[in-house]
Amino acid sequence: MRILEKFNPRKRLFCALDLYHQGNSHAKMGHYDEALQCYDLSIQNNPRDANVWTSRGIVLAGSEDFKAAVQSFDQALRIDPMHARALKHKAKAMLRTGDFQRALICCREALDLNPNSVSLWVMNGLANYGIANYRESIRCYDRALKRDPQSLSAMINKGIALNKAGKYQEAHACFDLARFIDPGLPAIYTNKAISFYYQKNYPQALRCIEWTLEIDPENERAKSLRRILQSGHAQ
Repeated sequence: MRILEKFNPRKRLFCALDLYHQGNSHAKMGHYDEALQCYDLSIQNNPRDANVWTSRGIVLAGSEDFKAAVQSFDQALRIDPMHARALKHKAKAMLRTGDFQRALICCREALDLNPNSVSLWVMNGLANYGIANYRESIRCYDRALKRDPQSLSAMINKGIALNKAGKYQEAHACFDLARFIDPGLPAIYTNKAISFYYQKNYPQALRCIEWTLEIDPENERAKSLRRILQSGHAQ
């Protein structure tokens, strides 16, 4: 793995492509340091490949270095402003850092390029939820479910947004439908418990928490909610 002489541009491009594929192989195995080394060498041989910058950003985000990840995605977008993958993963990084306004901008630009992406509609919903725009958040999840009626991510997050909007029965319907698809998913019962908690139906909330802990005994969120319910703070 080396940088080839400037007078051999064709070999430099071949070398860059080979390093890119090596980096992808390392990334798939979770070997992020090795992947980054390959991507960096690939970029030194060909700094104008938006795919390499994007893959580099994804690996950095996987290592939770979101600032550096966004810088890589931005570099990819300077090269190709319509690079859908870079936009999508930049939006995801923005969501992880709580920068919901910038996430919304990225989601909208990405959806202009790929309006049928279920994951993008879900991410757009999450960004709207993050700025407390629950009505728009629900609409985004509905758009996702129109494209994939069995999307658990859209279904559960729609239920969470409905909870915040005070539409508890509709939220229960989302969680119940999700349970029909995958009864072993702890998030279904935890979020349904929160719905009952908002309604001050504490026995039902506790029952849902117990279901969560039957599936996942080490679920910290469920254990915390159980402590609140059992301590009398919910009374």
